Amino acid sequence: MSLNRRLFLSTTLAACAITNPRWLHAVDAEMQWGDVRDWGVEGKAFQDTESWYDRLPGRAKGVVTDSVWNLSRHSAGMMVRFQTDSTEIHVDYKVTSSNLNMPHMPATGVSGLDLYGQDSDGQWKWIAVCAPNTQATNKSLVSGLEPMLRKYAVYLPLYNGTEYLKIGVSKSASLSPIEPRK
Repeated sequence: MSLNRRLFLSTTLAACAITNPRWLHAVDAEMQWGDVRDWGVEGKAFQDTESWYDRLPGRAKGVVTDSVWNLSRHSAGMMVRFQTDSTEIHVDYKVTSSNLNMPHMPATGVSGLDLYGQDSDGQWKWIAVCAPNTQATNKSLVSGLEPMLRKYAVYLPLYNGTEYLKIGVSKSASLSPIEPRK
């Protein structure tokens, strides 16, 4: 682990998932939620899709091969950015397929979410991964963060579609989306 990542984790994640098993617990009611569909995602090229998180427009169905169409239903390449001063970050999301993993890839890669945070030097550092056990997942990604305003990014599942995704933070914290880059 690099010194910068170690410093980031030690100064901002005093009780993160590695040292605090609380990250496995279900989300409590003392949260405010942001629906990613209201914010927009990066990596979505078309707005006229059959499902909100699809990558190809509905008009491509029947034009591209079935294999390409099925892969376009996966949310690979999409991510959302937001800003908060919350000491904890939760997710509530559902994937479209009950096949959460593959023989060669665990659920973290197929259906999971990756959370990154920006450190005080502007460098993006990996913070946590969400490994779903069921299609619908509602859990804490990280807690014990230093209460300071910083930017975060969540990368969506690679080999599964996303039905919905909500980001939760403490009710007393600020939460604002960062507009997707074009």
